[in-house]
Amino acid sequence: MPLLIAVSGFKDSGKTSLARALLTELSGRGLSLAFMKHTDRDVLSPAGTDTGGIESQGIPCAYWGNDGLRMEMHAAAPNRDTIAALFPEKDIVI
Repeated sequence: MPLLIAVSGFKDSGKTSLARALLTELSGRGLSLAFMKHTDRDVLSPAGTDTGGIESQGIPCAYWGNDGLRMEMHAAAPNRDTIAALFPEKDIVI
């Protein structure tokens, strides 16, 4: 199970900048890392779109494109086990 590191603070206080610095330092030490970010904005495809309509039925969706892969699914706030399941091969999740 990966070690979870949470960075918290007020809006625009440098949380993501700190996380990036930690990721750079730790990857330089050979650790396998993942990054997870919470936002107060909606992140799922709108229900009025084809993908959003499928996802709103509770069916997870994955976008696969030229630049990578993104997963979307309805979920409650993740707990430690959920995060570990998303990144099972990582040493640390920030």
